[in-house]
Amino acid sequence: MDSDDDGSVDEGDIGFFADKRSYRFLLSNLDDEKPSKKTKTTEDDYAERKYAEAKNKPELNIHHMLPIKTEQGLQQRSRIIEKEKPTVEIPVPQPAEEEAYQPQSVAEIYCLRQQYIATAKQEIARLSCAITEDPYNNISAMKKLRHYCSTEDSKAGQTVRKLAMISLTAVYNDILPSYSVKPSKELESLSKEVKAQHSYETDLLRNYRVFLDLLFDNLNLAFQKEKAKAKVSPEVLTARQNLGLLSLKCMAELLSRNYNFNLRSNIVNTLIPYGASKAMGGKLADVVTATIVEIFEKDKQGECSVEIVRMIAALVKKKGNNVNGKLLECLLHVRLVELGEVKKEKEEKLPDTAMLSKKQRKHRKEQAKVRKELLEAEAVENKKKKSRLQSESLDHIFVTYFRILKQYHDSPLLPIALAGLSKFAHLINVDFFTDLFECLKRIIKEETLELSDSLNCVSTIFTILSGQGSVLDVDIGEFYALLYQNILLFNPDTPSQTFHILKQALTNTVKRKVPLSCQMAMLEN
Repeated sequence: MDSDDDGSVDEGDIGFFADKRSYRFLLSNLDDEKPSKKTKTTEDDYAERKYAEAKNKPELNIHHMLPIKTEQGLQQRSRIIEKEKPTVEIPVPQPAEEEAYQPQSVAEIYCLRQQYIATAKQEIARLSCAITEDPYNNISAMKKLRHYCSTEDSKAGQTVRKLAMISLTAVYNDILPSYSVKPSKELESLSKEVKAQHSYETDLLRNYRVFLDLLFDNLNLAFQKEKAKAKVSPEVLTARQNLGLLSLKCMAELLSRNYNFNLRSNIVNTLIPYGASKAMGGKLADVVTATIVEIFEKDKQGECSVEIVRMIAALVKKKGNNVNGKLLECLLHVRLVELGEVKKEKEEKLPDTAMLSKKQRKHRKEQAKVRKELLEAEAVENKKKKSRLQSESLDHIFVTYFRILKQYHDSPLLPIALAGLSKFAHLINVDFFTDLFECLKRIIKEETLELSDSLNCVSTIFTILSGQGSVLDVDIGEFYALLYQNILLFNPDTPSQTFHILKQALTNTVKRKVPLSCQMAMLEN
């Protein structure tokens, strides 16, 4: 019992199993010290190998498809979709998020600034080319381009803004039409093509107005007294003034190239006051005066010229002696001709009619008649319009000159006024002759005039008397005496322009029907 309870095998049992051959295998693994272990068999190895293969083998997903009908009958189809076992990625510890790199040295800051400017240049160039190539479909790109004009970035200062303003000005010069866009009230009755054209022109005009407002704001911020008095550093003020000068140049170029387009009056009313400004050493005045002269020489119709002349006259009336002389000199370039003068159009030279049939000659004759009527109607209309515009320009010019002769005869503007009167004396109305004579006589007696100014007075009087004033009975002995006295003052160092004025005065003297002799002039003197 004890052995049974103990679970051990005694020697008698061992001898019994040893005598029996069929039970000897029970004693082969019997060990008193170590417990028996189960040995691996071939079946165990095969099972383990199959389990490992099945573990690493991807899971199969069988997709049963629709059967197909063949000669043997319906054939079932299936497709095996391998479903890979998702791999578990071991998370790699990421370093803590670093703060944005801040350049420390001047070289690094300069490098980043140049990179930013180069990128902005490419984008501005891309947008400008897209608008110029196809403005109808890419007009929306103007908003993106205009964004660069108004964005202040500390990386590039005002460089990108200036580049965008110059580019957008060039784009408008290329795509703006040479006529004024007028609103159409009856859009429903228009064709599809006309509606599309009207929509494009409306969008173009709206973008153009927004761009001009942006330029106006830059000017006001830089040069208006109220805003200039704000406490800003000299560097900021200089940057604003440079941006304002560029804005003025952009507006001047837009007016010079597109003076027949809309918003012309807005630009004129903004530019002309800066023509009398002394800010930035007179740079603003130089830009404005150069633009005015260019417009006077190109504007054949005279609409824009009248607006500029009217604005200059109002400025002289308001500021008087404080007006810049360069602005008043611009009036000498106004295109003025004799009222009622109509330039004859060159007749179109037609080919010989010898080789034409009778029907063709008859058709040509009818065409020539219609063409002649159209030209006559157009000439009459243009003549009336030009005469009206020219009359208004002359009124403003002569009123300005007379105001200077009467009120500011001791100012630097007097020589300019005398030069203008000498040039346009043949266009002066007869009603102004008497008043003009009295003013010039008073100036000759009271003021100490330069040689050129004295000759301009004489040339003005003789020009009037050689034209419409030839019927007047006035005493001009003083002007003859002044002319001969001035001739004696000429020397080799006298400017060529003064010689030209003398030539004009002598030419007008010869045109007089009863010229005074030199002796009579000396006696009267």
